[in-house]
Amino acid sequence: EKRFEVEVNETDRQLYLHLPAPELLSVDLSDDLELVGKSGLWNRITDQDRTLVMNEFRRDAAAHALASDLLEQARTEAEKRLREVLPDGDWKCVILFHSAEAESEK
Repeated sequence: EKRFEVEVNETDRQLYLHLPAPELLSVDLSDDLELVGKSGLWNRITDQDRTLVMNEFRRDAAAHALASDLLEQARTEAEKRLREVLPDGDWKCVILFHSAEAESEK
């Protein structure tokens, strides 16, 4: 759904691919998770408490994913796959990734 642009420079025989930068779309648990708990006499735990903990867990997981090299791996893999399908020849292909902020400035 993101906008991209292909620029052909016949003079320099270069092909420029302007692509959106990779982004984290969601963080989800891969396995079913069942929370079962009992409130004790001294430690009352409510469903709201459990929901707050799970929401905090998702936020922490997203922050961890963004701090990792996951987005750089996605960028590298996208470039690798594009180079596999683009024809080899005397044309040079330049692949550029642009953030959403850069797109809104155009």
